[in-house]
Amino acid sequence: AEVSIKKLTPRELKEFDTAKQAELDQWIKHAVFTVASRAGVPRDRIMTMRWVLYWKLPDPSNTSMRNAKARLVVRGFMDPDLTTIRAEAPTLSRLARLMLCQIADTNKWTLKCGDVKTAFLRGDAAEAKRDVYVDPTVEVRRRLGLSDKQILKLEKAVYGVRNAPRAWFQRVKKDLLACGWRCHQLDQCWFLLFTPSGDLCGIIGVYVDDFLCAGKGAHYEK
Repeated sequence: AEVSIKKLTPRELKEFDTAKQAELDQWIKHAVFTVASRAGVPRDRIMTMRWVLYWKLPDPSNTSMRNAKARLVVRGFMDPDLTTIRAEAPTLSRLARLMLCQIADTNKWTLKCGDVKTAFLRGDAAEAKRDVYVDPTVEVRRRLGLSDKQILKLEKAVYGVRNAPRAWFQRVKKDLLACGWRCHQLDQCWFLLFTPSGDLCGIIGVYVDDFLCAGKGAHYEK
């Protein structure tokens, strides 16, 4: 649940300030924006931003231990291309997940799962073609040393933008195919890896930023 700033103690506010800086580090690291001048940019192509603050419980059974998390989100409903941009992105079906587990069990493979940190910031730099901008928050302006006459031009899809899930999946699919994986004909989010002789040696199921995978030997490690 999103937290209320007014209800936070001074110590908790400091924790969330640290979380905000960590989130900004990710935006900078993944080069999701470039600094641009506000002059000449149509107002309807500039979206605003906001912070989403929440507590993350590493162990749900122990609510006394929690980490402050901050997500920098663009108000996607202001997107000038909201009604025309393609946003559909597939997710692993229940049937494919069950079949993946069955194959792993039949082959005595160990199932492993994991997720990708800040996944939506890792898409390809395709937003630059759309020519969309965001008006930074106070914290972002202070961190980047921006004036009121400067805004940010999006280079990649970010949290809150309608096509962010699609951009992320396209990046995942492209990278897996480049590494020799094949997309299953019955489910776009199920990927298979075969040996040169044609034997199945690896399987991966993708559900947004979560991965379920299994395989054998050196082929799986690859």
